[in-house]
Order: sequence, then C-alpha cells, then structure tokens
Amino acid sequence: QQNGAAINHISPGGTLTIEECVLTNNVINRSGSGAGVANTNGTVNIDDSIIILNQAKQGNGGGIFNSGTTSTMNLDRVSLLGNISKNAGGGIQNNNSAKLTVDHSTIAFNVSKDESGGGISMSGSSSTATLTNSTVSTNFTSVNGGGIFNSQGTLTLKNVTVTGNHADSDAAISAILNAAFGQVPDEIKAPIVDFVSSEAGLPNSNNQGDGGGIGNIGGIVKFENT
Repeated sequence: QQNGAAINHISPGGTLTIEECVLTNNVINRSGSGAGVANTNGTVNIDDSIIILNQAKQGNGGGIFNSGTTSTMNLDRVSLLGNISKNAGGGIQNNNSAKLTVDHSTIAFNVSKDESGGGISMSGSSSTATLTNSTVSTNFTSVNGGGIFNSQGTLTLKNVTVTGNHADSDAAISAILNAAFGQVPDEIKAPIVDFVSSEAGLPNSNNQGDGGGIGNIGGIVKFENT
C-alpha cells in the first residue's frame, strides 16, 4: 500500500509546510490513501492552497489522509474541492489518534463512494478535529455523514456553516452541483461538475444513509455559533 499520490509525508517529529500551492488531478489506483496529501506521524501545515479533483480509487481520503498517534494536520485558508474516495473521507480522512485543525477554509463537492464522510471522516477514540470559521458544503456519501462523519473521536465546530450535504445513495449529483454553483462561470464550474458526476458512482439503490450534515457514532460533537 502506497499513500499520497502527490505528497506522502512519513516523518515522526518532522514538519512539512505547503504554502500557496494547487494540488490537482492526482490519483491512487491501488489501495493507498490521500491522493493529494498523506501524513503519517508527522506535522503538515497547509496554508493558502487549493486541493482539487484528486481521487483515491480504492482507499481513504481523496484529498487528504492524516493518520497516526503523532500526526497533526493544520489547514488555514484552504479550499478542498471535488475530491473522491472509494472508502471513508472524500475530502479528508483523519484517524488513529490523529489531530486535524481547519481554519478559514472550505470543504465542498467531495464524495465518499462506499463508506462514510463525504467531506470529512474521523475515527478513533483519541482522534480530534477542530473546525473554525469554515464551510462544509455540498459533499456526498452513500452511507453516513454527508458533510462530516465522526466515529468515537472528538469533533469541535466553531463558527462553521454545514449546508447542502447529502447522505443519499440516489443523490442526483450533477443537478445538485449545478444548482449549488449558481452563477459561477463555466470555466470554474464545469471541471468540478464533470469530474465528480462521472467518477462518483454512488450505488444505485433505495438505501439512504444517516446524517446528511453530520453523522456521529460513539463520539463527542461540540458546537459553537454553528
């Protein structure tokens, strides 16, 4: 298993900083995770960047995979858009006691095909995720937690907007995306709509998941001005 099609940070005690970058069109065809960025037991700071149209075809975390007891992922002014995973966390997968902080960022139009957490998926009793001054919008899953899924971790939302997310195996993705974009110019809208609509492939069944916005199983969720 090889993680991180674009960047794979395996560095206990080490720190990687990504500033003013675009990570796009990275694909993991194997069972690896984190097509955009994978972090295992290190610290990654991502500032003023865009992570867009990446895909983990057999793994977790289409955009970002953050895992390990000493893993820390800090996002500040990051747009995480149109990423896809077969398994958990279309945008971000945060697990195994990892720490995630998201500030002044947007997590939108991401898809988890077969597992939970279209925008963010978190698991593990010592895992934490804190989102501040951010938006989680129009993400999709066919299972639980269209926007965010939390299993046993601690999720904190401060001044966060969670809107228009779907836990629905029959979601009409193309129509929903076009409506969500509104008057956004086609040169911006079209690549995301085309990529997500064609690659998502949510199961065509009548089963619907739970928690369109947030799904929580055995974890702690804290809201403040959200």
